[in-house]
Amino acid sequence: MNFWRFIFCLLTSFLLSNSIQAQSQAELDSLTYSLNALGNDTHRVNRFLDLGIGYYRTNPFKGLAFSAEALALSK
Repeated sequence: MNFWRFIFCLLTSFLLSNSIQAQSQAELDSLTYSLNALGNDTHRVNRFLDLGIGYYRTNPFKGLAFSAEALALSK
């Protein structure tokens, strides 16, 4: 009985994590797309920072690239 409960919990957590990741990926894609409409101002720097934080867990190198772009743009 405990084995099946464990399997159920494992599968449920796996399915939920994939759903959350897909939702956050759509949000990141939307933020990336909206960069084209922004000028070189505070809003663009904040958008790069949001993308850097968003990619931190899924793609750390891409997150660092967005954060570095925000730093360069803010100077």
